[in-house]
Amino acid sequence: MSTNRRSFLRAGGLLMLATATQSKLANQVFGQGSAKVQRNFFDGFNVPPGSLDDSLTYFTRSTFAAHLNSVFSLRSSNVRSAVVTLIEVTDTAPAGLRGLQGRECFVLQFRSSKSLPQNTYTVSHPALGTFQLFLVPGPDGEEPYLEAVINRLYS
Repeated sequence: MSTNRRSFLRAGGLLMLATATQSKLANQVFGQGSAKVQRNFFDGFNVPPGSLDDSLTYFTRSTFAAHLNSVFSLRSSNVRSAVVTLIEVTDTAPAGLRGLQGRECFVLQFRSSKSLPQNTYTVSHPALGTFQLFLVPGPDGEEPYLEAVINRLYS
């Protein structure tokens, strides 16, 4: 059987079309490629889309350092209202990563007038606005304080 150029190109085109259609159908059936992956980058690192609406995403160590000794209000499902003071901002990033854009790790330490439980609090500040922050109490027997660890060492 002799094959001319026209029938060869027609067969090749049909084969490509069938492969593309089958591949697209397989992706839809098996769930591959059905959802677009949206990548959002802020300050050099990938941020989940839901975090872009959270003001905490845009706060850096220097943002909090500028508000040392200022008062923050806390609320949660268990705590109606509490007042804490930011007393320390500590850089805890590994030495090799300090100063790299988008790579920072720091601890916020707040002094409290009473012991508060570990929880995610709605934090309000006159200059910084309102944001969510997971706070953990300090060791028992010491002055009541809460800590938050901000870790942006991932990419």
